[in-house]
Amino acid sequence: MTTKWNRERIQPKADNARSIKTYSDGKNALAYVVTTWTAIDTGRHYLLSYRGRRSKPDSYIVFLPVNEAARDNECHHLLCKYRARVEEAAKEKTRDNPLNVGDLFRCSWGYDQTNVDYYQVVGRTHRTVTVRAISCKSMRKTGWDSDVVRPLKGQFCGEPMRKRVQFLADGRPYLTMTSYSAAFQTYETETANRSWGH
Repeated sequence: MTTKWNRERIQPKADNARSIKTYSDGKNALAYVVTTWTAIDTGRHYLLSYRGRRSKPDSYIVFLPVNEAARDNECHHLLCKYRARVEEAAKEKTRDNPLNVGDLFRCSWGYDQTNVDYYQVVGRTHRTVTVRAISCKSMRKTGWDSDVVRPLKGQFCGEPMRKRVQFLADGRPYLTMTSYSAAFQTYETETANRSWGH
């Protein structure tokens, strides 16, 4: 029995393919393989690509005989996209953790309300931080169901959690807290609006 990772990938038929070109690079989930060829019997041009260990292709496109240039353009586009991911991952590995013990993070989330959670960094490594939830103080009411809050540094109310430091395109660090929320760096004097809905 084969696992889903070992299913045979589609390959050009050697007896009916010419001008076979294969491009590959990367490791693990970022690995990619892009293959192009032309069928001898029909003259049609093929583009096939895989990422990671997938057995199902990312792309499997057939171009008419007159569209070889379109196939090659699509191949170039895919390779640029895949290579950019590999380069970004390599850059990410060498990027230093800019955070320090004591730094604060704010996480705002909610559908029909705005919850505000604060976290304080209590430990760090080259790629991760350990954070704990801290309390916040209501500074003033802005409505019957809303107020303005600020973090209370050092007033812990949660257990330690280890989080990987990630970066936005502009270089700012953030932490993924849940599948639906992320925390961004804030300061002890910075305030945030909070509401608890109807």
